[in-house]
Amino acid sequence: MGRRLSTSSDEAARANRDKDIDEADMPSAIKDLLKQIRDLKAQIQKKQAELREIQANASLSDAQREAKLDKVRVELAGLNSALLNAYASMRKLMTSNALNDEQKKTVGMLMMQ
Repeated sequence: MGRRLSTSSDEAARANRDKDIDEADMPSAIKDLLKQIRDLKAQIQKKQAELREIQANASLSDAQREAKLDKVRVELAGLNSALLNAYASMRKLMTSNALNDEQKKTVGMLMMQ
């Protein structure tokens, strides 16, 4: 039950976080991709924090630290690759949906957040 509460609070936080995207005047596919980009950025920030924690953990041997760092670096590389792919997909979607200048500006601002 605790997990269910955590999940529903996470979903509520995400819905609140993405309110500006939901209210924007643009196709739903672009909105969905903007949300995915935000999720990827959040995951990248968590992995970067995890890297810092591992580096600061004095209780690990050098070998343990390197093994943990390598694992997180691989995960981080995958997330960065996914983010680059999402950006490329966004460029294609923006072109194929023929967004007007205001919509393009809004997408750019939302991607920076």
